[in-house]
Amino acid sequence: MSLRAYNHTVSIITKKEESKIFACTIAWMCQVGYEEVIGLIGEQSSTGKRLKKGDKVAINVCSKQMKDFALFVGSTSSQEVDKFASYPYYEKDDFITLKESKVIMLCQVKDILHLEGIEDDNLVYFKVEEYQVNEDADYLLMSDMD
Repeated sequence: MSLRAYNHTVSIITKKEESKIFACTIAWMCQVGYEEVIGLIGEQSSTGKRLKKGDKVAINVCSKQMKDFALFVGSTSSQEVDKFASYPYYEKDDFITLKESKVIMLCQVKDILHLEGIEDDNLVYFKVEEYQVNEDADYLLMSDMD
């Protein structure tokens, strides 16, 4: 089935582990409270496999200008490719944030759930600790990715 009932924004989750940066592109994100976000990360994601409760990550909600980078991040593995070799990013207290993002959220992983039927995927519950919004940028939507 390839139902696309919702036109979600596209986000890149970044996590620094020692000196290496891991990143994945996901579209199944949802704000579920003023400071709470959930996201479904596919089982194939090496970034998703590394997440654990208590981790600090950045959720970079992509702007339209980030389309090519979002596609690149989503089609490569952080274990095989340095995704940030030629893309500008900022580092703040081990958070990796991306230039040109529409919204940047600095978060803590509060829980990781495995739902019936998609047990291999990670439904991650994040608590937003800090955020910033770029009012001049437009959201990158899934419909822009076609």
